[in-house]
Amino acid sequence: MPMKIHRIPAAALIMENCMEPVGLNVTEAAKVLGVARHTLSRVVNRHAAFLSLRDA
Repeated sequence: MPMKIHRIPAAALIMENCMEPVGLNVTEAAKVLGVARHTLSRVVNRHAAFLSLRDA
């Protein structure tokens, strides 16, 4: 029987693994990641998603 894969929202991954441990806010994290603040804000607030190259 194949293992069931649970997709974790990108927002949760970014917040819990990148921003919270080092105390970054959206503006600071966007600068580090090289993306627009508005774009990261939309992803973190689950108003937008992103695709990996694998998904494209």
